[in-house]
Amino acid sequence: MLTREQKKQIVKDLREKFRAKKVVVFCNFKGISAQKQRELRRKIKENKGEIFVIKRRLLQRALKEEKIEFPEITGSVMIGVSDDEILLPKILYNFSKKKLDSKKENLNFIGGISKQDEKYRILSEKELEELAKLPSREELLQKLIWILRAPISNLEFVLKGNFQKLVYILSQINQ
Repeated sequence: MLTREQKKQIVKDLREKFRAKKVVVFCNFKGISAQKQRELRRKIKENKGEIFVIKRRLLQRALKEEKIEFPEITGSVMIGVSDDEILLPKILYNFSKKKLDSKKENLNFIGGISKQDEKYRILSEKELEELAKLPSREELLQKLIWILRAPISNLEFVLKGNFQKLVYILSQINQ
């Protein structure tokens, strides 16, 4: 059982995380083994994020003190915080689809908060899923490089083809 002071400290820490990070994601979870939770924590930590379980009442108190109008939350709550608005939802979404047994284990988005210009914006479950389905920064950079490289590669192919034809014609003349 937590003391009143411990609860106040948890709420204070949570409010600081809301202010410090760009995105906060709230998830309901059920039946996830400790091993899979550790795997999820490790994966998020590798990507400079953090995930933890918190009591609903403490979360709602922190939201209220931050003056964030978030709908009522039910069930067990897991919170993820990160500076990357796309990577955290993507990791959570992919983990829930690929690593969990859908009959026994659940990890579902409740909603989230995005911080832009010192203002909070409420993210719905659908918005988080859309963010999760967006390509990552690295994937976008790879596509950009491929697009920039394509005309040069095509020119090289065309020029190489003309040289090959020239060599073929010269070899035919020699025979």
